[in-house]
Amino acid sequence: MIPADWPAILARIQARVANPLTCTDLRPGLPDPPLDLATLPDLEARLGFAVPPLLVDLYRTIGNGGFGPGYGLMSLRLTEKRGFGGNVFAVLNFLRDEETREDDPAPDWPLGVIPLVYWGCTAYSVLDCSTEDLPVYGWDCDGPDAESDWPIRKQFRPTGMGLAAWLDHWAKGETALTP
Repeated sequence: MIPADWPAILARIQARVANPLTCTDLRPGLPDPPLDLATLPDLEARLGFAVPPLLVDLYRTIGNGGFGPGYGLMSLRLTEKRGFGGNVFAVLNFLRDEETREDDPAPDWPLGVIPLVYWGCTAYSVLDCSTEDLPVYGWDCDGPDAESDWPIRKQFRPTGMGLAAWLDHWAKGETALTP
């Protein structure tokens, strides 16, 4: 669901993103090119769920990642790469891949949850796309509050905000949104 105040929030995001020095918190730059809607069916097939309309609108209007808190929202480009960093699928490929995890089983990553923002090391903001309000959580699998590696969902820390409010907080330059 797209909130009624989304056009105003989007305008604030666009204003902050227009400046390469404020496009992200942790590196100068500009957003990636917008999401190509023709790729959406393939993206959703790989994710196993529909990308929420608010996220599609954001990535179609501003860019397919590369802007926002931390190192910026991660890209939704399909990739076979595995690892941490700036691409949703690279992180999910790593987390879901039994073969690259020698001693640990692949975690039971919750369906409908995607890594959204990379903060460095093993810290992320993640987005729960399985509910209409799109809550954002902090996640640091090696952080001081991590009880164990798995289950992953047990490590998510609520921000108390949905995606639109969370991004609006950032666009206004308000409180830190780190995990």
